[in-house]
Amino acid sequence: MVADEKPIVSLCLAAFAGADRAATNLSLTTGLTRHLSLSSADPRGREVDFAIAHVRESRPAMVIFNGWSTVYARILAALRRQPIAFGVLWHSSPGQTDLSREWPTLSPILCERRIAHLFFASEPMHALLAPRLRSARHLPNTLASTDWDAPRRDRVPQSRSRPRITLFAQPAESARKNITGCLLALGSLRSRHALHLNGLSREPRYRMLLDLLRLRYRDWGWMPRERYDAVVRSASVGLQVSFAETYGYVVAEHLARGVPVVGSPAVPVLARLSPALRRRLVVANPDDPIEICDKIRFLLDHPRTAAVIAARARTEALTWNRRDIAKVTATLRDCLASRSRRAS
Repeated sequence: MVADEKPIVSLCLAAFAGADRAATNLSLTTGLTRHLSLSSADPRGREVDFAIAHVRESRPAMVIFNGWSTVYARILAALRRQPIAFGVLWHSSPGQTDLSREWPTLSPILCERRIAHLFFASEPMHALLAPRLRSARHLPNTLASTDWDAPRRDRVPQSRSRPRITLFAQPAESARKNITGCLLALGSLRSRHALHLNGLSREPRYRMLLDLLRLRYRDWGWMPRERYDAVVRSASVGLQVSFAETYGYVVAEHLARGVPVVGSPAVPVLARLSPALRRRLVVANPDDPIEICDKIRFLLDHPRTAAVIAARARTEALTWNRRDIAKVTATLRDCLASRSRRAS
């Protein structure tokens, strides 16, 4: 391996937005991986050829594929004679695997002999499959220090100002993000508020519902990082009442900036919080728009209490994040050490 290279190369298709985000954070938090995001899904494309050449030249101890695709299969085949340990990091939770119909993608990986390490970001997924898969390890998602160090919300929103609520989800993820329930909840609020989206209104079914409910909104579409930070920091409340999540990056990024988030028990970032915080932020039934509305209304009606809740949630989430970083780093180092022992 070239001296200035990391011992692990991580690869992910940019189209796998959530996995790519998690892989980028893995690189930033552990310092053990160099992450390459692939914009092309063409297995025979020049970008894939470049990735293969880069791995051959840098000679990492391990290559981790994030999710799975025919692009990865091509890379794996091209590098089969290289002295490299290959791993796959599966980012989806059990519910997400079902809702996104991912089992046809996951099942072949389970039997692939060239995959030395099968990592699961979801703790339940790992716990229930590990007894049947010797190569399975838990590799929880983490959030980089750049997010925790980002400027926080400047002030507590005043009752006379129009509250800002974020509902961020890519249209491709909407089946598990509970968009209809969230919009119905927002339509039930009596207070005037401004809804901020990142692409949902471009879907006809949601545009129709937004218009039907007469919701005032601004759709930013895809946002560069600086704009995303500013929109999150200006929010009064975030909304992520998902049916399935492995981690909840949008939630963590809001909490890191001092913004409270209403979510569901399926969002691990919120499910880990202490009972007092969960009582205010987590709905018991994500399929009940009335309950979602009640949680939002309380935070909007009590902005100073909401700020205290967000601050405490931030502290607890940061503590968990540090523990997860330590676990992920130790797991990857153990994988690298075991390979070195076998080689010697």
